[in-house]
Amino acid sequence: MKHDPIVEEIHQVRQKMLAECHGDLDQLLDRLQAAEPLEGDRMVSLEAVRERRQREQSRHLTLIRPPAVKRQTTPGAKT
Repeated sequence: MKHDPIVEEIHQVRQKMLAECHGDLDQLLDRLQAAEPLEGDRMVSLEAVRERRQREQSRHLTLIRPPAVKRQTTPGAKT
């Protein structure tokens, strides 16, 4: 597997945070949940991602689907 310095840093930070919680995952989770309101502008919810994708998809469909054109008919012509 290719060495990725960003992934390595993430692992190191996670290990440091877990060590600060004495290896207690429940304590680490509590700490992370307590930080969420402070980092709210950096947090992404799954619901927000789904809403954004739905808006982008509907906008994309609007751009590629031409508007319906009503045919003009002449009086007395069969339709």
